[in-house]
Amino acid sequence: MDQCTHEVRLQYWKNIISQCQARPEGQSAKQWLADNGICEQTYYLWQRKIRRSAYELMQTTHSDLVEPKEQSKISFAEIPIPHLHSTMEAASVEACIRPVAVIRTGSCSIAIATDIPETILAQILKEVSHA
Repeated sequence: MDQCTHEVRLQYWKNIISQCQARPEGQSAKQWLADNGICEQTYYLWQRKIRRSAYELMQTTHSDLVEPKEQSKISFAEIPIPHLHSTMEAASVEACIRPVAVIRTGSCSIAIATDIPETILAQILKEVSHA
């Protein structure tokens, strides 16, 4: 079947399907099809073709419409740090942190130690993915 014939039939069946969906309340689709001399199998065949076509178009259109996230948006995650009583204690904590990984994105660097709690690491990774 050539493209022109297919388009004409497609439009014809879209019209039939619309009419069937707008049938009087209480009347079944089967009854409406019989009253209008339309083969039930052919009706459902074209309904399936049209739905599949609409779904494929929706998938293609949706992927084209997804906008990239703006680079200028900045979000912050609160990372709780235990209260340190003195600057000496703070210096000793910084000295013993040995990063096992460093995440760099844009102008930001995050050093991660081996003893970081999973919840904090998950929050960091979540926020970095949006940066």
